[in-house]
Amino acid sequence: MITKFFSPTTLTQGSQVPLSGNYVLTARHSGQTMTVSGNSTSAGAPIVQTPWAAAADEQWALAPASSAGYYTVGSRSSGLLFDITGGSHANGAVLEQWAAHGGPNQQFSFVPYGDGRGYFNIGNLNTSGMCVDVLGVSQAVGASIAQWTCNGGANQQWYMTPASPAVP
Repeated sequence: MITKFFSPTTLTQGSQVPLSGNYVLTARHSGQTMTVSGNSTSAGAPIVQTPWAAAADEQWALAPASSAGYYTVGSRSSGLLFDITGGSHANGAVLEQWAAHGGPNQQFSFVPYGDGRGYFNIGNLNTSGMCVDVLGVSQAVGASIAQWTCNGGANQQWYMTPASPAVP
């Protein structure tokens, strides 16, 4: 069962919301969830969008990172963390999973989009002004998720739903 977590009236653009727990992250433009490609448990596996399937590979555990206001985001199926490939600062650098190393490319902020509907932009500590993005505003199953200059697009807005009950 997926339930709503935040009351839209409590969200304001640019403010950070304290988070913890397990979530499903759904792209606003496509209604698809962030998933580890192929349910891989290997470091370097890309994060993609797929239809919701109530599986552990689309559940993400948020925990406070070493930088205030930032979080690590770990796959519930592999235990590996969101990671911007190679710490890149480039548009299109892929979001993948990798073993924890404490680097800034594994620390993410969740900032309310600001339209009062409960969506968040996800940013990376390593790349100011960039958001987690479904590349090309793709609707395709398996479309790549990467970083891109924040532009307000629906492909950069993510709905966070508590994973309830959490899939072990």
